Amino acid sequence: MPHEPDGPVTPPAHGSEPPSAGAEETELSPEEEPTTTGTLFIMVLFLMALAGMWGIMYFTLLNR
Repeated sequence: MPHEPDGPVTPPAHGSEPPSAGAEETELSPEEEPTTTGTLFIMVLFLMALAGMWGIMYFTLLNR
């Protein structure tokens, strides 16, 4: 005997309308798109710090 769900059942993700039909409603205009320059800057700093730590450890182990 199959188990019946307790709450409301959500419709499947692949509904009857094509995927491009609802895309116009959810896309952001160029003015509303979030900028990621700060994220990119922080990521570059993080990668530089990681490379620097790797270099320090490399030279420390070379000079042992």
